[in-house]
Amino acid sequence: LVRIGEIYFRSLSAPEMAVGYYEKVLEKDPENTSALSALSSIHEANGDWARCISVLDRAAGGTKDYALMGSIFFKIGTIKQTKMNDPNGALEAYSAVLEVNPDHPQILPTMLALYEEKQDWQGYGHVLEMKLARSQNVEEKVAALLRLGTLARDKMQDKTRLLSYVEQAHELNPKDVEIKKALIDAYLGSGMNDEAAEVIEKLIEEEEKRGVKKSKELSVYLHMLGKVYEQRGQIEQAVAKYEEANKIDLSNFAVNFSLGGLYEKLGDTEKAMKILRPLLLQNLDSAGIDKADVYFMLGRMHAAKGEDKKAVNMLDRGLSVNPGHAEMKALLAELKGK
Repeated sequence: LVRIGEIYFRSLSAPEMAVGYYEKVLEKDPENTSALSALSSIHEANGDWARCISVLDRAAGGTKDYALMGSIFFKIGTIKQTKMNDPNGALEAYSAVLEVNPDHPQILPTMLALYEEKQDWQGYGHVLEMKLARSQNVEEKVAALLRLGTLARDKMQDKTRLLSYVEQAHELNPKDVEIKKALIDAYLGSGMNDEAAEVIEKLIEEEEKRGVKKSKELSVYLHMLGKVYEQRGQIEQAVAKYEEANKIDLSNFAVNFSLGGLYEKLGDTEKAMKILRPLLLQNLDSAGIDKADVYFMLGRMHAAKGEDKKAVNMLDRGLSVNPGHAEMKALLAELKGK
């Protein structure tokens, strides 16, 4: 009967006749893999996705070959994701793949891509943790740890997890400068100033050993050291480090932003505005600065000087960049309410 069904399906292009024969086979042998495979192909060719999945489910339940079962569940997931617009159903099927065949070569990257598309960062992190645990490649493990750290910082606002991931990455690759920078930022974010200072000072020492007295990297390290002093409340020392960094690299926008903020705190409004204004003409994304914050600081200083019209202008422009900036909206409402 299977052979007759195959002739109708493959040779005579009569799938409706083939279905009848395959169904007769399944009445006698419900787990006949040849009949189930053929039926799923017919339903797939007809675009009858519900029936195709139903048959694939029967096929998965009828095999004890876990690799085959995983492949069937993966196909079900793919159909639900790409043909039925059912991402949640797809993830259920992909999760079933992990249960029966976690070594399936496509399952982890497929799930990561789908979780990212759904912006389900909890699910994304869980799968990435699985990938991390299974990997034996140091470079791959470091990349996964840093990605997990970025998620912890940006999507979950979890400083503890961020620090843990970056520390693990640093343990795996202690010489990597970019990882050291990430570790410093994690230390600073957790208020671990002494630990941050220790790593920064070693980086500065290494830079000086290279015989380079002025470099963009040295500017970055001095800026980081200035942040340590600022968090400790040692404002004068922080300003000194920021100014030193600024002299080395005038194009380090992060330094300019930090320096402008401290000048404002010290009451030197003119100096603060002079160093912040040029930032409005720059793309600050790479420096991790929200340009709306620059507008806000300038608006706040204009308001402090009694220049309400200039302040309102700055704040209006800032809100066009970031309409959700709460402090800016509050100050603008206050100024317009006068």
